[in-house]
Amino acid sequence: PMLKLAIMTEEELAHIFGDLDAYIPLHEYLLMKLTEGTGPDGTISQIGHIVIDWLPGLNAYKNYCSNQLAAKALLDQKKQDKRVQDFLQRCLESPFSRKLDLWSFLDIPRSRLVKYPLLLREILRHTPPDHPDGTK
Repeated sequence: PMLKLAIMTEEELAHIFGDLDAYIPLHEYLLMKLTEGTGPDGTISQIGHIVIDWLPGLNAYKNYCSNQLAAKALLDQKKQDKRVQDFLQRCLESPFSRKLDLWSFLDIPRSRLVKYPLLLREILRHTPPDHPDGTK
């Protein structure tokens, strides 16, 4: 919509949003592997091999995360334009936004990435030492 409304150029949008669509297959793959490994009782007996295979794919986020400061600066600069302000305000008021501004959505990938080590440590903490996942 921002491009159609001519309030941002393709280059500006690419700078702010990066290539977010490229990350979808990475997460679809994880979901598929977790689903395949889920037993009838809804639990996964081993997750280590799934995570070990999946983690290298997170390198794809390097450019996105390293560009966030510049993307935020550009977004803040563009917000000086009344048309951009109005558009973002209408988006914020939409029920789909859940009252989150655009930057909150753009920061979700980074904020989730930093949680993975914490989550994995917690899983390991509750994994018995003799479990195959506890030895990797």
